[in-house]
Amino acid sequence: MKLEERVNELEKALVELEKKVEIIGQAVSELIKERKEKKEKAYEAVIYGFKTFEDYENFVRICREIMEKDMSFDFEERGKTIAIFSDNKDELHKRSLWLVKKTGIEDLKYTVKERR
Repeated sequence: MKLEERVNELEKALVELEKKVEIIGQAVSELIKERKEKKEKAYEAVIYGFKTFEDYENFVRICREIMEKDMSFDFEERGKTIAIFSDNKDELHKRSLWLVKKTGIEDLKYTVKERR
């Protein structure tokens, strides 16, 4: 195969790759947009009372694992607190209570409020 033919093939492959990258970029943008919309949910629970940084990091790790498996779960780190979001106040209470009781981190508390 001649060098010129190989260059032409590589150029075609590059064009196809650029198209695929553009499609992936659009999909990522849509996912980011959906995530932002989820953060605009009507209620938020603020979980607080972490005694150590390790407890806080462990809780964040648990939240990330949940978020990977459950697209309806969304949370945000806020300094020494964690906020989780939902449109359903009862569901948010259940999730918050479960997280506070089942993570094994002592003395955690939460409050649920309507978002402004």
